[in-house]
Amino acid sequence: MEAGAEYAPVLAEAQAKGYAEADPTEDVGGFDARAKLAILMRLALRVQVNPEEIVPRPITAVAAVDFSYARDLGCTIRQIARAEQVEGRLAAAVGPMLVALRSPLAWSQGTENMVIASGHYGGDVVFSAMAGGQPTRSPWSAICSPLRTARAASNSLGPAHLDAEFEVRITFAFWFATVPAS
Repeated sequence: MEAGAEYAPVLAEAQAKGYAEADPTEDVGGFDARAKLAILMRLALRVQVNPEEIVPRPITAVAAVDFSYARDLGCTIRQIARAEQVEGRLAAAVGPMLVALRSPLAWSQGTENMVIASGHYGGDVVFSAMAGGQPTRSPWSAICSPLRTARAASNSLGPAHLDAEFEVRITFAFWFATVPAS
């Protein structure tokens, strides 16, 4: 779609190549991304969030012309799942978002999945892999395995209050994106 193609033909091509399900609702609706975000939030932020509390926005409303407008702003569009915890406040969202072209999220192409963990002291750490088969689990394994091990001693997580508002200053956040095949 970044090259000008409309959503429906791009989805049909992705389905023909096996990157999208026959019923792509879970992916294009953001439901799969919100489930993964809830898992990452539990492992990294040590909060238990019901995925149903995260309201996903679908990518189906994004048109090729939106990418043209985004380019005019020095951005592109990606389906982003985002969570952050700042001073005890927790926020999470899933949906199409403008991403600066200098961001690693903008660099992902085709069926690449990406996870970016941002920390106050460590900066950004990027994990990425292509979708489909075993490689899909690579970014998840790379980030989830060490977090799971580090958090194994603390299984007593209580439910968290989720806020939908983000602040500009981020002390710890996760972003991940899936780029529809183009």
